[in-house]
Amino acid sequence: MGGMIGIWLGVNAANRLKGLALCNTAAKIGTADGWNARIKDVKERGMAAIATTVVLRWFSENFVKKSPEVWEAMRQMLLLARRKVMPGAARRSEIWTRGVTSRVLKARTLVIAGALDPVIR
Repeated sequence: MGGMIGIWLGVNAANRLKGLALCNTAAKIGTADGWNARIKDVKERGMAAIATTVVLRWFSENFVKKSPEVWEAMRQMLLLARRKVMPGAARRSEIWTRGVTSRVLKARTLVIAGALDPVIR
């Protein structure tokens, strides 16, 4: 979500930035249906309903095998998140991206993407 905020800033407040580095992000991530399903799961079953799946998207299979302690630490971080935070953030992502996908970044921007990132492919 930080990348989406950066993109919004690059479109709407470029004069306040020296530049942007956007890493493994996109102006719009996922679909409304996907976010709504995730929100429903969290409301009904808490962060445990999505923590494993979400964190598996952050790291490659090879990384998880080599560094399971890092993967587990990130999963635990999500499990500690309050149940109300994720649905609100998901809704905000839709608001932030409205009108951004068809507009142009006005700040100097470096874009970096990983070939193994399933979220932005």
